[in-house]
Amino acid sequence: MTDRAQNAYRIQRQNHWSRISKEMVDGKYKGRYYHRRLTEIYRHLVSPGERVIELGCGPGRLLAGIKPSHGLGIDFCEDMVTLATAKRPPLRGRRWQRCPRVSKNSKEQGPEPGNSNRSAPSDSTNI
Repeated sequence: MTDRAQNAYRIQRQNHWSRISKEMVDGKYKGRYYHRRLTEIYRHLVSPGERVIELGCGPGRLLAGIKPSHGLGIDFCEDMVTLATAKRPPLRGRRWQRCPRVSKNSKEQGPEPGNSNRSAPSDSTNI
């Protein structure tokens, strides 16, 4: 995929999730039951008090629902990060941020030695 095509696709996905965030604010979003069920499932997989990074956090329901000791919700859609922050203000150990744009030339860095963070798989894998 060319850089131009990747950029167009990224913008298309961001616009899609921005529309979804507006539906969530307006109360028109239809995925509440699905997200509630995801939270129920992940409460059994992630023990309360663990450190969690959620990629594609959307409005932050899953991260808030599993009650980590420290949680970081990351999303590439600025409107979703704004919604997560408005509905679930950062508390001690929980914060939200927009993911930086990663280029092909970026070096991947793994977790720090001895760091036992777990990440909850996201239901928003189409980025």
